[in-house]
Amino acid sequence: MIEDNIKNLEISLGYAFKDIGLLRTALTHSSSGEANNQRLEFLGDAVLEVCISSILYNKTPPLNEGEMTQYRSQIVSEAGLFAVAKYIKLGKYIRMGKSFKKMGGARLKSVLSDALEAVLAAIFLDGGLDSTMEVVTNLFEKTKSLSQHIQDYKTMLQERTQKHSNALPEYTLVKTEGPSHRPRFTCTVSYEGKVLGTGVAGSIKQAEQEAAQQALSVIEGVISET
Repeated sequence: MIEDNIKNLEISLGYAFKDIGLLRTALTHSSSGEANNQRLEFLGDAVLEVCISSILYNKTPPLNEGEMTQYRSQIVSEAGLFAVAKYIKLGKYIRMGKSFKKMGGARLKSVLSDALEAVLAAIFLDGGLDSTMEVVTNLFEKTKSLSQHIQDYKTMLQERTQKHSNALPEYTLVKTEGPSHRPRFTCTVSYEGKVLGTGVAGSIKQAEQEAAQQALSVIEGVISET
C-alpha cells in the first residue's frame, strides 16, 4: 500500500497512528493470503459497542435501557457501519485478493463494515479508548449515523401540524404484550380524528416516537385534504 494513501486515510479518520502496522493489518482482507484483519474485527465489534453505548448513555434527555439497546443495534448494524465506511472511502484502502477484488469485494457492505471495525480496534490498541471515542464520535456524527436514529419525531410532528391548525397529535396506548421483564407496547398517533401512525417498541416513549415517525411520512396528504 502506498504510504500517501495511508496518510490520506489517517486524515479522514482524524487520527495519526504511532504503529502504522496496526492500520495495515486492519486493512488486510482474508482473501489476500496475508495476516488479515479478522482478529481485529472481533475486538473492534466490542470496542465500538462500548463507544456507542457511552455516547447514548450521556445523551440529553436521558434514554432508557430499551431505547439505548434499540438505537445501538441500529447504529452498529452493517448498514450503519457501511455508511461510515463509504464516507471515508475505506474500500479503496483495503488489501484483498485479485479475484475477490474483481468480483467487487471492495464494495461489499460486509467487507467494508468489518474493515471499519478492524480499523477502530487498531486505533484502540494504538491510542487507547479515549482516542477511539473521539474518532467514533466525529465519524458517526459527520455521517449523521447518530442523529438519524435519535430524532425527536414527536416534536417534529407537532411543529408540522401546528403550521396547519391548533389541533395537536394525540397518542394512544392500544396494546401491551410480552413478559413483564420484556414488554412490547403498541401506540398510535391521531390527528384531527385520523390515525396516522402506529409504533411498537419496548417502551411507550419509543413506541410513540415510532408512531410519530410513521405519521410524518403521511401527514402532507392528510393536511392537503383538509
